[in-house]
Amino acid sequence: MATLKSKKLQEALRKAKNVGRYEEPVTIDGCSIVLQSLPSSAYDAIIQENEDLEGSEYAHSYQISHVCRAIVELEGVDLRDVKFVEDDVPSGAYLVNALVPTEAKALAAQELLKAQGVDLVIVPPDGTETRTVMVEKHAWLRERLETWSQQAVFVAYRKYADIVVEGEARAKEGVKFRLPDESAEDRFRRLLSEAKEVEGEVPTDMATKILEEVGYLPKTSPEELAEIAERARKFADEQRKLKEQESQRAAEEEAPEPEPPPAPPQTDKQQAAALHDLMRNRQRLNEMPMTAPVPVVAREPARVPSQLVQQPSPPLSGKSAEIAALEAGVDPSLMDAVTQAQVGPHQQEVAELSKKASGVDAKTVAIDKPPVAGLNPRFRPRPRI
Repeated sequence: MATLKSKKLQEALRKAKNVGRYEEPVTIDGCSIVLQSLPSSAYDAIIQENEDLEGSEYAHSYQISHVCRAIVELEGVDLRDVKFVEDDVPSGAYLVNALVPTEAKALAAQELLKAQGVDLVIVPPDGTETRTVMVEKHAWLRERLETWSQQAVFVAYRKYADIVVEGEARAKEGVKFRLPDESAEDRFRRLLSEAKEVEGEVPTDMATKILEEVGYLPKTSPEELAEIAERARKFADEQRKLKEQESQRAAEEEAPEPEPPPAPPQTDKQQAAALHDLMRNRQRLNEMPMTAPVPVVAREPARVPSQLVQQPSPPLSGKSAEIAALEAGVDPSLMDAVTQAQVGPHQQEVAELSKKASGVDAKTVAIDKPPVAGLNPRFRPRPRI
């Protein structure tokens, strides 16, 4: 079995150190620093360091944890290969192989280590000697960054994000992947192109159903577009006609009714003929048939005139014709235009008694006498049933 010396191995793997670690200088409010991308172990330490924090305290501490570990140079001082920083112990602090601010915490740490079988020696402060302590680089830098403003820390954190992106780009430079990185737009185009290629192998009904399931619709053909346009045109014409009919109907309702044309003036002959017809067909009020009331006599049938004869009415002349014309609403001045021709006889029903009525004796008629009171001698009460 061959043996390889570590010296040769370290020389061969020198280039393998800090692969992908990109750094970039930046000046924030006059403070010059150099930031470098972090290894994976640093991310694990950051998560453990801030797991007990919440809210804005977590966000601020999370940013400081990244920046203090990413700083590899501060105001020209190189910190790339530095792991610990020797610092003076603050006055009044307890030294337990580490910087402990209070005695209680030092005793608690002693008890924890004693349970693990480790004896811890606590050196209390005496105020006379100058003591030093070894502190990790990121812890020492964190004490300085905690004095920065929140805005300055955020700017340094944003710059660190740019360094991470640039370091990833340099790490991928010259490397070809079987599945290249794609943006959302590139992936969307690629998937649609693949779907278009296999579209012809799937039945049309099934392809339409699949597109509807995922929320897409197939492309409309030119014939379908023309049919849709024709339907839209017909619908627009129908709506336009309906609006025109409604407006015309409203205009007709609002317009005043036309006045009837004036009647043409009548000539004298036409007026005379009209008056002649009116007089011929007129029925005078004093010649209208009247039915006299029939008295009802108990147990005796009423005798009603039964024979009616037709008698011609006498012709009108002189004052009677003038009065009749006034009653009919005819201008009396038109009577002069009427000819003296005989008006056709009017048929009138006149009641006639079958027997000759006896004359009335004036002696038996009492005038200006009070009415005779008393019971009617012909009254007969109705028999009770």
